[in-house]
Amino acid sequence: WAKSLRLLVSPPEILEADGTIHQEWFRPKLIGKASSEPAKKWGEEQKDLLVEGIHKHGCGNWKEIIAEFLPAWDGPDLKQKTARLLGCQGLARYKGWKGDRAAVRAEYELNRRIGEETGCWKGGVLVCDDEGKVQAKLEEANAVGCNTLTTNPNTANVN
Repeated sequence: WAKSLRLLVSPPEILEADGTIHQEWFRPKLIGKASSEPAKKWGEEQKDLLVEGIHKHGCGNWKEIIAEFLPAWDGPDLKQKTARLLGCQGLARYKGWKGDRAAVRAEYELNRRIGEETGCWKGGVLVCDDEGKVQAKLEEANAVGCNTLTTNPNTANVN
């Protein structure tokens, strides 16, 4: 009785000829980018290419990095990935900074240490605080030469 009722009241495109439901009709339709482009995956290879791009072109030079190393990605994507890579939410102090894998790791560790000491390590990145504790720790790190921003000859006066 259910099939015969469906045949009477349902639009024909949602039913099979025998009155059973055409399940494909109810599946969500993909629209826009999701249907035409394969999903981008971020892995170790892309991370290595980003580090290479930062080392060659400098942090913040997303167009050059995209053109040479990561054409499937855009500027906001790379900015977010770089923030995670360096462990720092705000990348302004890294503008133009060029660092190899060791320098990137050192920056991450420094940012993490400062974040944990000040309670400003949130979601895997150092975030600035209103009290200036983070800024004071960064200045202290610069003064004792712990920061590759001041010890890296490729980035003189980046601070």
